[in-house]
Amino acid sequence: MRTAIRILLGLVAGVLIGAFGTAIHRTLIGNFTLHDAVGRGFPVGLLVALALLVSAGLFIRAAAGFNMFAAFGIGWILMVWLFSIPNHGGDVLIVDPRESIPWAVAGLIWTYLGTLLLVIIALLPLRWFSPKAGGHTGGAVPDGAAGPDGVSRHSALGALVTQTQNPENRDGAVEVSRD
Repeated sequence: MRTAIRILLGLVAGVLIGAFGTAIHRTLIGNFTLHDAVGRGFPVGLLVALALLVSAGLFIRAAAGFNMFAAFGIGWILMVWLFSIPNHGGDVLIVDPRESIPWAVAGLIWTYLGTLLLVIIALLPLRWFSPKAGGHTGGAVPDGAAGPDGVSRHSALGALVTQTQNPENRDGAVEVSRD
């Protein structure tokens, strides 16, 4: 049940990011008018859309795992595909580059670079998203392992295990006593 909810939430997040990114990917800032479409302007919408896609993808992969990330990717791809199909009036949000409109290249970049970025995020090593990779994060310490303060903890009933070094032993052996 919990996995199904995560997958559904990932799908919804992908649909929302895909719809929002598709709506803003053509936004240019600068010397640009709709009737004088010669391609002048900075593609801020494309950069914001790609940054949003990458940050949401990384967050979902790190926080909820690969299943939710896969659903996120599927939702994003579905929305981008749906917005590239002409509607009844012939309008599309992702323009065919053969139309020679400057933002048509932005549509290609949004579609193909976005897909490539999702594939790259999917192929990142699992250890980058694991809390154990960077050391101890403050959670439970395995039985007999030392915590961040160098003191071993015993997992059964939370009994404290102290370590004292024997001054007569030069090899650094540790004596363990349970109080």
